[in-house]
Amino acid sequence: MDFYIQASKPRITEQFDANDECLSDAMETAFPLYTENAFVYWHHIPISLSYKYDLSYMVEDLIELFDVLTCEEQGKCEIQWLPDTFRCDWCMSWEGDQLTIQANWENLAGNVQTLLQAYPTVKIDKQDFMCEWRSVFEAIVYSLHECGYDCHSLRGLPELEKIVNRMGKSGVLYHE
Repeated sequence: MDFYIQASKPRITEQFDANDECLSDAMETAFPLYTENAFVYWHHIPISLSYKYDLSYMVEDLIELFDVLTCEEQGKCEIQWLPDTFRCDWCMSWEGDQLTIQANWENLAGNVQTLLQAYPTVKIDKQDFMCEWRSVFEAIVYSLHECGYDCHSLRGLPELEKIVNRMGKSGVLYHE
């Protein structure tokens, strides 16, 4: 498999900030700087994603992406991932069940972008791609609830919970 994700088990701060209004803010509060990261494996090359910063910047774009992937039979979109340690662009296209991601790698934790530039394209079943994110999303939802956040106070959390509940299975590393 050319694309899969290891969610790991990040620690949480157990802190709640009533001023946090969206997922990204709450994630920065909930996750400490030094905890386990998630890893995206792209052609078996690990790419580290911090829950506190990388994933907090990405989560709202991922929610929008999942909405489009589930609603549209075919399409194209581009996502510019802007975190300092996951700076890349993904040009995505899909038709039916097939998803193609063309990546332009710029700046990544561990300086693995040079390795990844040799493998810019991944083709994966659209449902498999979404299932790979399930364990990461579950870790985020669980952690936010443990810190005291709920669907009524945090924009984006209900949508993230719906995505997790719609997914029939977990990614390849967590599939039973």
